Formats: sequence, structure tokens, C-alpha cells
Amino acid sequence: MDPDEMVTQLEERIMMVISTPWLVLGCVLSVAVITAVMFNSKLHKPRHIFQALGLLSSLVSVMTGLYGICFGFTSSNIIPFCPRSVFYTMIFNRYLLMTTEILPSLDRFVAIVSPLKYHIYGSTTKAILVSFAVLLLSGGLAATGCAFGVLPEGVGMGRMDHFFLISSTQFLYFLTIPFACLLILCFCLDVTAMMVALQELNKRDVTGSPDNSSSLACSVSRTIMKEVEKSEDENADKLKKAKKVRTTFRQTELKISLRCLVLSFWFFISHLCTYAPGILYYGCGDIHLIKEEAEEDNQRQASCSGLISILPRILIYLFYQLQFGKVVLFLCLDPSLRHETANFYTRRLHQSNARMLA
Repeated sequence: MDPDEMVTQLEERIMMVISTPWLVLGCVLSVAVITAVMFNSKLHKPRHIFQALGLLSSLVSVMTGLYGICFGFTSSNIIPFCPRSVFYTMIFNRYLLMTTEILPSLDRFVAIVSPLKYHIYGSTTKAILVSFAVLLLSGGLAATGCAFGVLPEGVGMGRMDHFFLISSTQFLYFLTIPFACLLILCFCLDVTAMMVALQELNKRDVTGSPDNSSSLACSVSRTIMKEVEKSEDENADKLKKAKKVRTTFRQTELKISLRCLVLSFWFFISHLCTYAPGILYYGCGDIHLIKEEAEEDNQRQASCSGLISILPRILIYLFYQLQFGKVVLFLCLDPSLRHETANFYTRRLHQSNARMLA
């Protein structure tokens, strides 16, 4: 065996060993959160359902990502190759990751820009239907991409084919460019939602009067405003309560918008780790996998070996560590998800103990 290949295999095995505890922790927490969202009625909200769908996409990455179990075993030479079906699943997972990342941003944008329609039409049932539609859309996009040659015929025969795949022309057209478009859309939605929430909050601070925003909390506040006119003695107290409710509501909207912007930034950084090496070494996948012009362009083929050097692989490796730990970010940035998940399992534990004592 070539000494460089032996070094590469050793590096891959070391990275797999290092990531194993983080991977296991991410899987356990993701399954715990998904289960809590499914069975805890207090988490039956569009935002939490979309978060659960995002965690599901990360769980698929554990098996079929570039640093998932199957490809990790292949590049470490633990198994000789991965079946072609794993590559199909990887393409599906890439589309699923992209589509699930945009759902929280879209949900927040609609909730802030058109709150009345959101509270009327934004039900749990519709969120579930949207989630199923996203799964079908991801499957359809993956099937379309594969039909147009995203996966070359010979892919899967080499240990490092999954790395060369990301630099192929078809991968760029069907996955890298859509990623860039969705990224721009995510940032536009999050920045717009944050600016609207900040503008409404500042307007309230300056004028101290009701605005034209329509939402459930604001409707409650306006009802209180009308009631205070009936009695001058109670006017001051009720006015303070109304202002406090509305200000608190807007502050919450602003905080959630900031969290969505943080998630979008994380989305950009993490996915950039996967797509950047493919862009820098664009065309290497065609040379290695399709074998086009391989004999005529030996110098180009030799330079493509840099795609599987240690630095690009570490960059991609870091992305998958972020993916495996997505659930930690969700729990840190969403107090309601964190508290309700903890309360769900606490209640289950108490019920189990009560049955044992009975």
C-alpha cells in the first residue's frame, strides 16, 4: 500500500475516534428532542416541529454524510466501498439539510411581518403537512439530480469517491448553486424580520401608543386599552399592564429573530465547510470519477489530489461536527424547547417511579 494512503487512513481513523463521543451525544439528544416534540403537546408548535425536522436531517447525516458512519468506514479502509444506494441517500440528505434550514427563518418572517394571518393559519397540522411536503420535495430533487447525472457511473468504487463527488460539475449545478441561493434567501428573511421587530419596538418606546400590528398578544393589549377608558381610577394601572404586555411581546419577537439570524449564520459557516473545497477544486470530480481528459491532463489530475489532503478534509470534518451538535445549539438558543423537553422527561420519570411503587 502507498505510504500516503496509509497516512490518510490513519488520519481518518483518528478523526472518527475523536468525533465518536460527540456523535453519540448528538444522536441521543436529537432522538430525545424529537420524541419530546412528538409526544409533548406544549411543543406542538410550527417552530418546534421544524426544529425536529432539522434534527432528523442531522440524524440521516450520521449514517450517510461525508463523515458519517458508512463513508467514514470506507475512507478508513474498514470496509472496501459503500453501496451506490448510500450515495443516493447522501444526495437526498443534502437537499433535506438545505430545505429544513430555511423553514425556521420562513416561519419567523411570516410570524413577524404578518402576525394576524400567522396566528390564524399557522396551525400544528399545517406545520406537519409542510414537513411532509419538504420530505417529498427533497426526495424529488434528489431523484431529479440523480437522473441528470449527479452520481457518475463509477462512483463508489474508490475509497475517497465521496470527497471527489463534491467537486464535480453536476454537484455544483444541482447542490452548490441552490445552496448559495437558499443562503441569500435565509439572510434576507432573518434580517427583514429582525428589522421589523426592532422598528416596532422602537416605535412603541418613542410614542408609547398602540401601533397597527395585529397579533394575538397585541389584540389582548388593545382589549385592555379599551377597558381602561371605562374607569378613570383604573386607567393608569391597566395602561401600564397593556404597555408591559405589548413591549414584552415585541422584545420576545426581537430575541427570536436574533436567534434565527444566529442559526442562519451557523448554517452558512457549517455548509461552507462542505461546499468550499468542492468550489476550490472544481472539476476534479469529473477527472477522478468520470475519467474525462485524465490522460491528457495529468498535471491537473495530480493537483486534484489536494482535495483529499488533510486541510480540506478537516474543513469538511468540522462541518459534520457542527451538524452532529445542531441539537445543542437548538437547546441553547430556545429556552422553551429546553424547558419543555426537560419537563417532559421529568414527568415521565415521576410516572414511571409511581408505577413501580404502586
